[in-house]
Amino acid sequence: MLGLITISPGSNSYMVSLLEAYKNHNVDIICDKHNFFYSNIIPDFVHIHWPEMLYNWFPFMEKSTNDKLKIISDRLNWYKNNNAKIIFTVHNIEPHESLNKNFDNQLYNLIIFNSDILVHHCNESIEVMKKNYPVVSEKKHIVANHGDYLFDYIKIDKKKARELLGIGPDKFVILNFGQQRKNKGLTFTEKVFKELPINSKFLLTAGIYSFAGLSNVKKYQTLLINSIKNKVIFKRKKFVLRPIKQNEIPNFFSACDLVFLGHQSGLNSGIISMAATYSKPVIFPNIGCFASQAENWVSEKYRVADINDAVANTMVMYSKLLSHNEIFDNSKWLSSNNWMTHVEKILSCLRT
Repeated sequence: MLGLITISPGSNSYMVSLLEAYKNHNVDIICDKHNFFYSNIIPDFVHIHWPEMLYNWFPFMEKSTNDKLKIISDRLNWYKNNNAKIIFTVHNIEPHESLNKNFDNQLYNLIIFNSDILVHHCNESIEVMKKNYPVVSEKKHIVANHGDYLFDYIKIDKKKARELLGIGPDKFVILNFGQQRKNKGLTFTEKVFKELPINSKFLLTAGIYSFAGLSNVKKYQTLLINSIKNKVIFKRKKFVLRPIKQNEIPNFFSACDLVFLGHQSGLNSGIISMAATYSKPVIFPNIGCFASQAENWVSEKYRVADINDAVANTMVMYSKLLSHNEIFDNSKWLSSNNWMTHVEKILSCLRT
C-alpha cells in the first residue's frame, strides 16, 4: 500500500511518529505538498493535515483566492478519479492564524467535501466540526487518539535539567510550553500564576511568540519586550521566547513539576500528550478534545477563561504533588495513546 501525506516531518514529532507507524504497518509513504501538487504517482490514499499548508508557500503567493481553491479542487479530483481515498485529520476547527477567514472556511469545506474519511482525536471533535461545517455530517469518521511524544523523549534528571535552565532546586515549576499564540492565553496564564498562594512558585514559559495580527509598530515593540524578558533574570519567572529545538524539549519538561495550559480556545493540544509522555501532571481548560486527551492521566481541568477556577484546580494538583514524591506511572496512558493503534484504525477503515 502507498500513501501520500501532504506535509513533511518538521520540528513537531507528531508527523515523524505517524510515518514510523505507517512504515511498521508495511505502508510506503511519500510526503509533502510538492508531491501532492506535482507528482504523477498515484497513491492508494492521500492523508491531509493542516489544509492551510497547501497554499502557504511560494507557488500560491500571487494567486487569487478563487484560483487557489480551483487548483486544490482540481488536484483532489485528479486523485479521486484515480481511485485514491482522501483522508483528513482534523487538528483544528480553523487555522490558528488566518488572514482570510472566509477563504479558509471555503478551503476546509472543500477538503471535507472531498474526504472519504475524517480522523478525529476525540468524539467531541466530530460534534464541534458538525456545528462549523454541516458537510461533516455526511462523512465517515474514526476517532484515533493523539499519540505520544516518545520520539523526542530523553530521560533527564530534574536537578540536571534545572541547572541547565538556571532554575533553583527548591522551586515549584509550572511550565507553559509551545508556540505563544493569542489563543494560548499567555496573559491569562500569568494572571493565574500571580494568584497562586505558593511561596516557591516559578513560571517557566518556553516557545516562539506569534506576532500574527499585530501591526508593524506593535510587532517591533513586542519583539523588544520579549528580547528583554529572555535576558532578564526574574525571581519567579523565566522566559525562553524563541523556537525550541527538539533536543531541548526534554530539558523543559524534566525541569517542571506540572504543565499548565491557558488556552482560550482550541480543539486539540499536543502539549497534553507531551506532558503525559514525560510523566508530568497537567492543568487545562475544559475545551475541545483536551479532557479526552488527558484520560488515564494525572490532570485537573478548569472552566475556560475562569481565573478563580484555574487557580483552585491548580491548587488541587499542588496538594496532590505534596504527598506524591515519586514519578507518576504513565504506562496506562501510553498504552491507550500509541501510534500503532492510531494507524491501525485508519487502515482498518480504508479496507472497509
